[in-house]
Amino acid sequence: MCLWGLTCTINDQHVENLLRERLFAFEYGADQPGRWWLRGGHLLLDHGNPFLEPLRRCEIQTSDGKRHQVTLQWRLLPDSAYDLMRSATNGDELPVGLQWREDRWPWIAMPTFQPNASEVQAYDDLVQAIESQRERLLAAPAIVLDLRHNQGGSSQWSVRVASALWGADRVARRREALYAKTQTLWRASPENTTYVESLYDKLKEAGMSELLPMIRRVGEGMRNTLAKGEPFFNADAQDDTESVPSVQDASQDLDSDPHPLTIPVFVIVPPQCASAGLDAIDTFKLFPNTRLVGAPSSADSTYMEVRLQDLPSGLGQVIVPNKVYINRPRGNGVYYTPDILHRDLDWSTEAFLKRVQAEVVDKRSAIPATAPVGPVKSSPIPTFELPGDARPKQPIAPRKRWSLPKISDIFKSPNRRI
Repeated sequence: MCLWGLTCTINDQHVENLLRERLFAFEYGADQPGRWWLRGGHLLLDHGNPFLEPLRRCEIQTSDGKRHQVTLQWRLLPDSAYDLMRSATNGDELPVGLQWREDRWPWIAMPTFQPNASEVQAYDDLVQAIESQRERLLAAPAIVLDLRHNQGGSSQWSVRVASALWGADRVARRREALYAKTQTLWRASPENTTYVESLYDKLKEAGMSELLPMIRRVGEGMRNTLAKGEPFFNADAQDDTESVPSVQDASQDLDSDPHPLTIPVFVIVPPQCASAGLDAIDTFKLFPNTRLVGAPSSADSTYMEVRLQDLPSGLGQVIVPNKVYINRPRGNGVYYTPDILHRDLDWSTEAFLKRVQAEVVDKRSAIPATAPVGPVKSSPIPTFELPGDARPKQPIAPRKRWSLPKISDIFKSPNRRI
């Protein structure tokens, strides 16, 4: 693809045009900058899409103006390529836990919110480590919360980490105020109800005992709702007369709160960050000392907890949401723009450590008087800049999309080419 200082065209077309026509015409995300970060490298991958002909040639222009013609040679994609692709957008993957870099920079890695049994124990150990080392953490130059490689899952893990860092009551008050008007409706169809009930044993086997009471209550509520012939089980039925403080009022410290965490907290945001990853940022951003560093995040909708259903033809699947949020503060298609955009190709732990150190030393991350805005509503044209001549002279209107399921999933082939 194109690096800084280079521009290129493929098959006599600009790269951005090709991405719209060959990638985003068949999947979502053209209006989300994070998807461009994540999926741009797939332009020169052949996923077996029958509607596309393989690309044949590429012209690369270097910063000195010289042009180089390249004939593209296709070959089978080695298994090792997938690890390289993940590293290109997320860097190295650290295990769940607290590490101290150079003995004074605390680094909290959360690469998954779908932990297996050993990772559940790792989260327990992480929370215990934060609580036992909190005085040392408060005296550190900054704290890093690392979401690289995270693909979403359950929000409970980020809430537990935030509670250990800022104080459980502080986090609970702010979250209660933030979600005071939010309701969760579960669609009580026979298939959805059976699916949710099946999650109990899966969560128990994975060691997620804290979620068992909730999932049992939801399963029973859906079953009772189904028997009544009603469409939705409301898991958050509230008393309208109950008074809930505003987020501003809930942000006031109480005498019972632990010593406040005021040093900068840097959250590394990867481009695929969505679902529970965005929920984590929602919580972290309730505190004004939180700064986002990395890429623009992905986005999600308010239709969640999905299951997959095979089509009768066997050619694809449909995604069936089990629940929908009503009045969620972060709306459909809303993504986070980082406070500190990390444009470097190097997404390693060492690269981010140097970036955070520079931010702290140069005092570019002074704590704002009020919390940053955070989520940004997605726009029809990507908002990030392309390097040099690669930036389009005029905005390119979105192309008409195929009314088809995601082709790269339907036509999966064991002989993928690169």
